[in-house]
Amino acid sequence: MADRPAHTRPDAAPTPSLAVVRTAVVVALLVTSAAVAGVGVAGVGAAAGSTASTPGSAPVAQSAQPDESVCEFDRPSWRAPQLVAGVRVDAERACRPDDPNVVVASVLGTNEAPAAVVERSGLARDAVVKDEDRDGDGDPDVVEVTVEALSVNGHNAALSQAVAPGVTPAMWLFAPKTQGIVVPGTAAGDLVRAPSPPIRVEAGDTLRLTVENTHYLPQSLAFPGVDAAVVANGSRVDDLHALDDPVEPGEARTYELTPEEPGTYAYRSSAAGPGAAMGLAGMLVVVPNASENRVQTLNVGGGKVRHPSEGLSHDAVYDLHYQAIDETLHDIPQRYDDVRAIATAVTRTYDATDASPDYFLANGRAFPYTLRESVVATEPNASYALRVFNAGDDTLPLHAHGHDLTAASVGGEGAAATVRASDPVALSPSERATLTFRTPASPSGDAGVQFLHDPRTAAVTTDGIAPGGSATVVAPRNALRDNGIPATANVSRYFDAAYYAGDVPTWRHLDDSRLAAPPADLHPNRTTTTTDSPPPAPAPSGGATGLPDAVLLLTGLVAGGVLVAAGVAIGRWTT
Repeated sequence: MADRPAHTRPDAAPTPSLAVVRTAVVVALLVTSAAVAGVGVAGVGAAAGSTASTPGSAPVAQSAQPDESVCEFDRPSWRAPQLVAGVRVDAERACRPDDPNVVVASVLGTNEAPAAVVERSGLARDAVVKDEDRDGDGDPDVVEVTVEALSVNGHNAALSQAVAPGVTPAMWLFAPKTQGIVVPGTAAGDLVRAPSPPIRVEAGDTLRLTVENTHYLPQSLAFPGVDAAVVANGSRVDDLHALDDPVEPGEARTYELTPEEPGTYAYRSSAAGPGAAMGLAGMLVVVPNASENRVQTLNVGGGKVRHPSEGLSHDAVYDLHYQAIDETLHDIPQRYDDVRAIATAVTRTYDATDASPDYFLANGRAFPYTLRESVVATEPNASYALRVFNAGDDTLPLHAHGHDLTAASVGGEGAAATVRASDPVALSPSERATLTFRTPASPSGDAGVQFLHDPRTAAVTTDGIAPGGSATVVAPRNALRDNGIPATANVSRYFDAAYYAGDVPTWRHLDDSRLAAPPADLHPNRTTTTTDSPPPAPAPSGGATGLPDAVLLLTGLVAGGVLVAAGVAIGRWTT
């Protein structure tokens, strides 16, 4: 028999092959590494979300492209200064300027303006009737205005108007009496909009304001702050009488008054219920008496007055009507198609003491739509007057960045007017004021494009999404594009309903196409603030299998050990 090595006993177990052992160890290490790698993959999967393990299932960022044009308007010629039927219409650098035909019909009266002008305006022939030059100064002294009480954005409404991208709360309003069909895209349809139109008369003129109640609920009128008796149906109107004898649906009533004191006042619904809160309130402006002073009686939509009054001490005047909307209230007319249910809900079920504003509007629009209609465009070394009406239920603090506002308080502008300069100017509910400011003489000294707004946190949002609210801007004319939109910044991303639905990131560089998606339950109202150091990040959860990482690691180690043992055994048998 063959000789064995001296140190080996004949009955000893055979020694495993060194190559086999090495192979087994390598296999075990590979398996262990795979287990550890699996843990890492599991952690990455947990950080990116459980769906990140399959291609095509990663979160997709919402498009930041606007769903509508910043300024789409098919009559740009309306912006230019013009002379129509002998009436001067000033330029209006705005995306959507006032219709010059409406301006001219409001100046001359629909009874005196050329028939073609009135027809193009959409106003009815009895919408603004002017007559009787009683003082012989070359202008009419009796002004008859007819408005209709209407609803927009109601249940199955033919007329729908957004106050911000994708936001269409139901609103009630007074609108000039129209001719033709009131649908979007028609001249008549353009006249039916929030806010209820500012109405202008001269001091000493008699105003006969007729309300045709085409609404489904009773209405009545009051004139806060006006120093004149109000007569209707031959009897003096008082507030209790208005509660007892409102204008029923289908009826009409004429209110007659002769205001003597120039100033900014109001007309509003005084019927029981939330009529004024729904939008049945407007501005009443009394301008000083002057010769040959044909006043622009209606300023539909507010904004710039394109035919300023004679003797005006300012280069331009803007009407600014501020209101707030409680979504709970304004949703009611959209939920019911039965007027009895609406009447019950708004007067008995809805509790005004629980009201909470969700939308803040300037001239019936919220930012960014305010940039289309309510930009205050300025020239160097010029004086501007802002007629302001706070139609909301809360105090309105208003200020302009880069400009000092001076206010003539509580409507009146005569000897008893209170002048105050403050920042911001605070207007109580239903308060009116004329705010004035002057621009620097040199264009190099202008403040640039600056906000004119209510600085409260909620008031610069639209239902909590910023930027929004009643903010507009004061802008030098040379900082505006030809269409009136400020040229200093790209605001197109805000003209998107998805943005105000909360589907688009506020800051695009922090969206989930670049970073991991935030936790599903992340919400500002569920966050906490602490001065302690942040806790250590929790260990990532399991991978696609859902097993804890410790289990995966232990499994890998056990598998490696088993393979080592198996390798040793196999080596013994193969040598």
